[in-house]
Amino acid sequence: TSSAELRFELRLRFIPQSTYELLLTESKAFFYLHEQVFADFQKQIAWKIALEPALELAALRVSRDYIEKQARGCIEARLDADSLDAEAAISTFIPDTVLMTANVKAKDLKKTFVGLVKKFSTLSATDSVLRSLSLLIEFVKFDLEIFKASIGAGWSSPVEFLVGPEVGMSYRINERCDMSRLGELRCVLEVTVRKMEAHADKAIVQMKLSGSAQPMLITTPSLEIAESLAHLIDGYQAMYNQGPSVYKMRGLDRCDSIELKASKAVACREERNVPNNVSDRRIKREHVTLKELIGGGQFGNVYKGVYCSPGHSTQSVAIKVCKLENEPADTQLILQESHLMRRFRHENIVALVGVCMESPMWLVIELASYGEVGGL
Repeated sequence: TSSAELRFELRLRFIPQSTYELLLTESKAFFYLHEQVFADFQKQIAWKIALEPALELAALRVSRDYIEKQARGCIEARLDADSLDAEAAISTFIPDTVLMTANVKAKDLKKTFVGLVKKFSTLSATDSVLRSLSLLIEFVKFDLEIFKASIGAGWSSPVEFLVGPEVGMSYRINERCDMSRLGELRCVLEVTVRKMEAHADKAIVQMKLSGSAQPMLITTPSLEIAESLAHLIDGYQAMYNQGPSVYKMRGLDRCDSIELKASKAVACREERNVPNNVSDRRIKREHVTLKELIGGGQFGNVYKGVYCSPGHSTQSVAIKVCKLENEPADTQLILQESHLMRRFRHENIVALVGVCMESPMWLVIELASYGEVGGL
């Protein structure tokens, strides 16, 4: 028996609200995202857009290729317009349907294209990609995925179920209708997938959300689509909450590295030895919602967020999220910091709200809304 050939497509699915934030935190992922979006644009969208943006995107691509060759020392620092094969570039990056619809003379088209390439050749690779993405997002909604689904258990009145950083989890009847928001991706606590019936194609994605007593149910046409949707939602919640997966894919066991297993074992020992003065400040992670990245430090990132106490009162907080690779080495230092902060009660000192002991550890403190106090 011959084994089936396995093929994989590597794609970025979890997009932050700001691509500039992605550039600052994961620059390689930022440039990979652009290549992915540009390839999707060329395959699916480029044939039906106007000539002006098509020319600009093509010129940005050509000038960026020139910059990359220049960086490798393959060509001179100054762009030589005479050596630029404008006809080949136009033919490669601009579909014939766009050129025929525009009905522009070849001479004028070449002149405009070369002028744009010269203009964009002064941009850095980063600025060029940022400009390209700002154009592409008008045509390729790369920060949004749409699923045909039904809200609730059962296939009645299917709608478009949307997932993305801007829309969270929303739905609409069709593309011409307004969206209705169902929930926030960062509030997802648990995701499970099951078939609607034993011999049926349709499947149900069930989600437990923070602050909601009833689970959210989404019915999809097939189990494969349900698993894809569950993976997408789980990836976004993990990114926003800087936490682990809340969904286990069918047929796959998540394998921790030896180092991570050792870290978890030490963290468990540390947790068993937590002194009483910290134990009474422990809070559940589902009561804390991360909102916005506001800084970083030795132990990890700092986020602005909201803490909803069991008594249903809410307050704005700052959350220090410990880097996983630093655990458990920094666990004791964070515990010491929380113990020290707990001892101070003063109107000019930010107060400790609590500690989430699950990995990665979160230190939740009072939010200084106006920032740090500078020198007087």
